[in-house]
Amino acid sequence: MYNLYYTIPIFIMFFKISSTFRKSNYLNFNKLSGFQKFSFFSVTSDNSKSNCIKEHINNFNMHQSTAKYLSIVEEAKTLLENSLGYGVLSTNSFQHPGYPSGSVVGFSIDDEGYPFFAFSKLASHTKDITTNNKVSLSVTANDFKGASEGRVLIIGTINRINDNITDKYRSYYLERHKNAYWIDFNDFSFYKFDQIINIRFVGGFSKAGQINVNEFLKCKSDPIAPYSKSIMDHMNNDHKDSLILIVKKYIGIDVLNPNIIEIDKYGLTLSADINLGDIGHTNIRLPFIREVTDRKEVKEVIIEMLSDT
Repeated sequence: MYNLYYTIPIFIMFFKISSTFRKSNYLNFNKLSGFQKFSFFSVTSDNSKSNCIKEHINNFNMHQSTAKYLSIVEEAKTLLENSLGYGVLSTNSFQHPGYPSGSVVGFSIDDEGYPFFAFSKLASHTKDITTNNKVSLSVTANDFKGASEGRVLIIGTINRINDNITDKYRSYYLERHKNAYWIDFNDFSFYKFDQIINIRFVGGFSKAGQINVNEFLKCKSDPIAPYSKSIMDHMNNDHKDSLILIVKKYIGIDVLNPNIIEIDKYGLTLSADINLGDIGHTNIRLPFIREVTDRKEVKEVIIEMLSDT
């Protein structure tokens, strides 16, 4: 009883002292033991950790808000020029006046940026255009699978091309449709948009808008688009570790399971898991250190970005 009588006050005193140390952050079992699982964090430590996470999130958001993408005009022009060369032509039906009609047609693009076509005089859409030449052309991205994929709508008028310049249009058309031998049949003629009054672009959810026609006609498509799929496949299959290093160096965050989903002359967009706050899985824009113009430069820039990691 004597020992127990003196032991209880000593135990209470030790508990008060240790509690004081923990609250003042003098006792940090994490630093002493090196184990995080059983660490004691003071109120101050929790606030510091929370503030640190918020700072990283703010820095990440700031970086992403200033990262450069293709403009909506560049995206639309790139989609059109790198499409499969087919779209839905909507016309005013000659057979059923007052009703619209739709036809899947092949097209190419001339040196002024206007879509043009090779139509048979027997086709229903040719008869429609002869009566009313107000039309629209809807073109989807090559990888179109649903509402989140890109598409372009062009509204204007179509007219037949003069016979004295058809040789030029024939060569343009065969560049895109190499097996279109039927364009030399006697009943086929070339038609083109001679006026565009409106262009609408949808790049996915919450990414849509009207496009200035003159800007669209003058704009150049992204030079990396023809090689983008092969570049992405190579990086995603063989160089995920490199993507992790580049993101850490230029954005300052750790990622897991990175996968490039877009690449263009300004940079790449990848999806990845981020263990930062409640961000989780998200898309990340990683700009290149300079604009690139061809496949070779993409490789050079990526190697350069990795050189100091």
